[in-house]
This record gives sequence, C-alpha cells and structure tokens, in this order.
Amino acid sequence: MRALIGGWRDDPSGAGLPARELAIAAARAHFQAGHDVVIPQLLGRWEFLDRLEALAQEAGASFHEIVLWDSKDEILRRFAERPPRPEHPDATPAEVAALYDRLEALLETRSRAHVVPVSAGRVDDAYRAFLSRLD
Repeated sequence: MRALIGGWRDDPSGAGLPARELAIAAARAHFQAGHDVVIPQLLGRWEFLDRLEALAQEAGASFHEIVLWDSKDEILRRFAERPPRPEHPDATPAEVAALYDRLEALLETRSRAHVVPVSAGRVDDAYRAFLSRLD
C-alpha cells in the first residue's frame, strides 16, 4: 500500500500512516463484500493491530494474529540472500535486526498472537501450521 502514496520514496516513513488508512478502507470494503481479509506483512504497531481487530469485530469476522517466526540469525541470513527491492530502499541488515527486535518486544504484549515456527525451505510445513492456528 505504501507504494501507492505519492512521494513515498522521498519519505517512506511518512507514507506509512496514509498506507495504513488505505489498508483499513480496503479491509472494510472486503468485509462488506463478504470476503475474508488477510494482512500479510509485519505489523509492528499495536495501534494498527487494534484498529484491524476492531474492524473485524464490527464486521462480525474472527481476528487472528499469526506471526511466522525464525531465529534472528536465520532471518538476517535470508535477508542477505535477497536482491534489493525498490519499495524498501532503507532496508539494511541493521534495520532488519531492529525490526526483529521490535516485533519480539511487541509479541510480549500480544497475548493472543500465535507464533508459528518456520524454517527455510519448509513452506508446506509453515502453511499447515498457519492454517492450524485459524481453528
């Protein structure tokens, strides 16, 4: 969503709030059309998570927080193997490590979040574990 905001490359952080508002509006439209909503990204702000949960309740939908989790070392190794992406120009190993730490701290405050351990190359296992958390 952030890449839909004009000037986002000049101010990626500043584009975050408008992107979250777009995500809320899109989720609301999908719920109203009778569809499920999945937000497949790192949501490191509890305020946004709370807004999404309230929106799900308003729509009569269930709400699940699921975190795919691996060790910091493994995450950094995988990050180093990826080619750079223009939508994340500020992504560095230090930034990824800081995001990992923020998510780890956030998880301590989210008692209903389900953590799904994942391993590189084990996509089917991760998917099955993810689905099991939706029950």
